[in-house]
Amino acid sequence: MSLQGARVWLVTRGSGRAGYYQADLLDALQKAGAASVDVLDFGALFRSAAVELGSRATDWVETTAGRLLKSLSVRRLFGHQQEPAPPPEGESTQDQEGQEVPDLIVVDDPTLFLPLRMLPAYRQQTALTVALVDDFQADSRWRKSSPHAFILPHETFRALNVPADSLVPVRLAGPPLATGFVSSTSLAQARALLQIELGSPVVLVSAEGCDLGLLEKIIFQLTLVDGPPVVLFDYGSNEQVAQLLRSVAASYNLQARMFSSISDRGLTYAVADLVVTGADDPQILDILLSERPLLLVGPERGASRVPFLVDQGVVLWCEDVLELSTRLESSLPPRKPAFSVERVRQLIGVQGTAQVVEALVDLYSQREVILQQTRPPEPPRPESPAPADAKTPAVQPIQFETIGAPPSDASTPATYPPITAVEAKDQMAALILKEREAERSLSLAVRERDRWLDRLEMAREAQDVELVRAGEQRLTLAREQVDRLDAQLETIRRSKEKLKQRVSRPSGAPLPGTGGSGPAEPRESATTTSMEERFRKMEVERDLARLRQRLREEGNQ
Repeated sequence: MSLQGARVWLVTRGSGRAGYYQADLLDALQKAGAASVDVLDFGALFRSAAVELGSRATDWVETTAGRLLKSLSVRRLFGHQQEPAPPPEGESTQDQEGQEVPDLIVVDDPTLFLPLRMLPAYRQQTALTVALVDDFQADSRWRKSSPHAFILPHETFRALNVPADSLVPVRLAGPPLATGFVSSTSLAQARALLQIELGSPVVLVSAEGCDLGLLEKIIFQLTLVDGPPVVLFDYGSNEQVAQLLRSVAASYNLQARMFSSISDRGLTYAVADLVVTGADDPQILDILLSERPLLLVGPERGASRVPFLVDQGVVLWCEDVLELSTRLESSLPPRKPAFSVERVRQLIGVQGTAQVVEALVDLYSQREVILQQTRPPEPPRPESPAPADAKTPAVQPIQFETIGAPPSDASTPATYPPITAVEAKDQMAALILKEREAERSLSLAVRERDRWLDRLEMAREAQDVELVRAGEQRLTLAREQVDRLDAQLETIRRSKEKLKQRVSRPSGAPLPGTGGSGPAEPRESATTTSMEERFRKMEVERDLARLRQRLREEGNQ
């Protein structure tokens, strides 16, 4: 099966994940037999309007884009990616307004359905419209988009993105990926090519995937790592990020090398023992193709991707950047992070984009059924031959730029000089506040654990099987909470000690402290279940029995 010479529209937001994998997807669509592929980058239209008309223009453009597009040719506005094959004799591929009518429409963002519905070519209702959910995220707006079919990357997101009563077909495929991170080079070969000793731990930071504030904090935390690793920064093609790296690395005396991702990413990522990037990096899924342990830093804003990937066991997560140096030490050799290449291969794969196209081909082959058209099917068109593969350009040698401290002799491990108290003040203050909050939470958790231990003993004495089972479950959860908070507190204290060791201050000068009030007392959730009431009744009866016994003893005296 193939796309049988179909005219395809790729309606895209044009940024984020789509901006990285789009070239691979276009190539795969053309190889699958598409006669033409037009990219409708509505995101670019919105962004350019916002720049020209002001920050409030985007909302206006989103609601009026359809009116603007009625009089504009899609080909002229968005650019045509491939010349279409000539239509069969007697058949027109143009609507009355001169706009090409598509056979298949692929939409990668639910917000784009509103302007899409305004286009005359779309309103002819002859095109199969497929929603491509290209990331492991839940978005309720997909439920209101009303496509003819869905392509989802994982079964988990069916209930989250597809209306419960929907009868539209769903295919599980993808996600589409940019394959530039894939490399067949072994670790030893890659390190030899880049002149990095095999015994040296290597941390590679995807700097382009971090906002500038987070990136500066990551650089500072890297200076706190014991036995400093070899540090590489991938700044993409973002010169603003490159300038920040040069400035901050020099400020903190961090010896590192940086490179542009225009170079061979597969080779540079292959040398890393650990890849670090921001939790909001749109290239997280693509980076996983390098099959290197991936540590995400910072909170993810309003998305479900990171918790899902953590639950799947394919990424590590350091939500608080203040604990990053400790997490780095526990994730670098000789320690091994809890990372599974097998799980990565099960969740995503190099063939993710090809799987998406296969799903599109399958759906397109059933277009008549899906659209529930009554007109007789058209005779199949001859398949267009796939274009010859373009020659792969020769890989240019990777140009590393050394930043921060002057490079040391290869035989002498790099050491970082002390940082000033001013540099460490804010981070030490934040760590102290976190330590106090963790101590309070741990104290409450210990009390809760002891409370359930006492309750379990009462239930066992009363031989109440149901309460014993409930008590055991709650005691297990309470113990896990104590262990988790204890480990968190230990991590914070280790981070404080590491920071103290790096601070240079006058003799006798106090370490930076904090002011203001401490953290708010954690709130305990009220439980009103029947189990809780039975436990409370048992506690009251026990206390009354103890009181009666004491009164008897006092009366006998």
